[in-house]
This record gives sequence, structure tokens and C-alpha cells, in this order.
Amino acid sequence: NWLFPKKRKKNLNKKYVKFTTPLPDFPFQVIEIDIKYVYIIGTQRNSYLITILDTFTRFAAEWVLEYNMKAQRVIDLIYKLQKNECIENVPYISIRTDNGSQFIAKAFRELLEDNQMPHEYIHPGTPQENGHIESFHSTVEKNICKKYEFNSLQEAKETLKRFYDYYNNERIMKSILYLSPKNFLKLWYEGKIGIKREKNKQIYFFKE
Repeated sequence: NWLFPKKRKKNLNKKYVKFTTPLPDFPFQVIEIDIKYVYIIGTQRNSYLITILDTFTRFAAEWVLEYNMKAQRVIDLIYKLQKNECIENVPYISIRTDNGSQFIAKAFRELLEDNQMPHEYIHPGTPQENGHIESFHSTVEKNICKKYEFNSLQEAKETLKRFYDYYNNERIMKSILYLSPKNFLKLWYEGKIGIKREKNKQIYFFKE
């Protein structure tokens, strides 16, 4: 109605990613956050799984599964990450997300600004710019969502907890020297792993 024109949304001054694949120099320098659906057959509802993934070690640092995924859920997960012992010696953390409503919410952006966490958005229609977390959630889809039918949200949470524990502590990955994320992180902090760059790729190696 021309008598009641819609208010224009303020420019969010988004900062978009410059490089398709992040090339961090240390653990948790760049983390990716994303949300995926997990269907609960017992209630015939979708739940929402959000994961915080470190692009350097592939470590899934924090996650939550709930029936709603408001911005406050993401905020609470950032607070939880700040208390994680894995980031005690991290100089700073930058965050990469898509343009979902949770990630453009004022409260979420203010939290990151107050905690000096740079935030980059991937370009619309380019999930490959969030490739690490997209790949991780594809693994969740293949190994959990397509293999199990959940009667309740609690049952899904218990199954996912076992999966995250296995993924972080036991799942071997070629990209991180055939180690699990937790073991790779441990050896890195012990100074036993080095890194070099070749043609915009990270090459990890064991120090002699």
C-alpha cells in the first residue's frame, strides 16, 4: 500500500569471502558454521543440526540439535566454543557462514563484533565456499541420516553424540596425515606437525 510504504532494511555491510577455500595457518583461525535438517520420523518433523567445524584440523568443535534454530541457538554455541579447552591458545578466530537468517541477525553479528571475531559470508549460491562444513554434513547425511530412523529428538541426539565422538577421536583422514582430528590437533600443539604451501594448497608434514 502506497500509504504505508515498507521500510527498507538497513545495509548490513556484509563482508564476503575473498578465497573459495580458506588457508588458515593454525587451528581455529577459520571456522565454518552451517545448519542441516535431520528428520525425526517419530514426530514427523525436521530438526536442525548446527555444527562448528575447524577448517585447519577438521575438528567438529561444537554442535547442537533442536527443533528450532533461532539466532540465539547459534549465539549459545559460540559461547560454548569460547569455553572449549581446544581454543585456549588460539590468537583469534574468524568465522565463515552462509547468508541464513541466523547469521545475519543483529544479536549474532553484535556478539562476533564484541568478541573481535571477523565474520565472512559466502556468496549466494556458492556452497563450495563453505566446503569443509558442507563435506562434513554430507558425511553426517550418509552415515547417520540415511542409515537411522529416529523416534525422538533425544534418540537422534544420542546417536549424533556417538558419531561426533567417533569422528573427532577415531576417524582417520587422508587430508590430515591419516590422523583423527583430535590426534592431529594434539600433535600440532606438541610441535610435531609442520605446514607449507604449494599452489594455494596446504601441505602438512611430520617434523623430524
